[in-house]
Amino acid sequence: MRRDCIMSSYLDSFSGRNSWKRYLSSLAVVLGFLLIGGIAYGLSLIMAIQLDGDSYFDIELGRSIGLSPYIEFMLLNSVYLFWLLGLFISVRFIHKRPLRSLVTHRDHVQWGRVFWGFGVFLGIYLLLNVADLLIFQEGFKVNPGTSPSQFLLLFGLVLIFTPIQTTVEELFFRGFLAQWIGKGVRNPLLLSLIIALIFGSLHFANPEMSRSALFVGLEYLFAGFMLTYVAVKTGTAELSIGAHAANNIFLFLFFSDKQSVGGELPALFEAGEVNAGISLLWSVVLFGVFYWMSMRKYGGQE
Repeated sequence: MRRDCIMSSYLDSFSGRNSWKRYLSSLAVVLGFLLIGGIAYGLSLIMAIQLDGDSYFDIELGRSIGLSPYIEFMLLNSVYLFWLLGLFISVRFIHKRPLRSLVTHRDHVQWGRVFWGFGVFLGIYLLLNVADLLIFQEGFKVNPGTSPSQFLLLFGLVLIFTPIQTTVEELFFRGFLAQWIGKGVRNPLLLSLIIALIFGSLHFANPEMSRSALFVGLEYLFAGFMLTYVAVKTGTAELSIGAHAANNIFLFLFFSDKQSVGGELPALFEAGEVNAGISLLWSVVLFGVFYWMSMRKYGGQE
């Protein structure tokens, strides 16, 4: 098997009708459902703010102030249900194939791979944060505003909503877009770079960018590149689905950060001053180790 081209995998071993016209039609459907979801989110947020009475929407920050972080978290993540519905309709009725074909070329999703990716990525992430604490001895502290009951509620909501959010993104970027663009781009590095540019640019509006447009932007691009490259080289998006879920669940549960998408969720720790350059360095190590371990276990398998 040649290593300089995409091996037989979910990128080119799927049935259905997959002309460029159908992909364009599907993209229009997905974007339409995203628009509907965004409108529903905006209207729901306005209603929640009006019912609360003590909160308001800060246009400059791009989020509500004073509203329960639980409510905002659920409303924001509800958009992904519309995104998922758009993907399902597109793949099932336009491309005439099952949704799982965005993940694997097999007859079923191998959940063992998903959970392996989740567990390994989470383990590496935990070790790197311990190392960060030991080396720099700063950056985060126990969140005094989080009670056990608050954290348990957050834990439940994150376990329900975050895997949906990350999986939908994987289905779209590592599945739909990678398969579409992969019809013409056969080089794994180039394909991963293209997906990374799309994935990363759509995250450039996140509040974390205020720390450093350069380093945070590069971190998003690198994450998008590595998630795609792991999927391409292992032949399925299963490991990337697990890793992406582990990344976001870890962040939401462990770090309360006003300069992040999670905002003031009652996580275990408060993030202090984050050095964007060091954060990028840790991400390179994180994804590098994850890629190495993924290839040792699953590289070359079909």
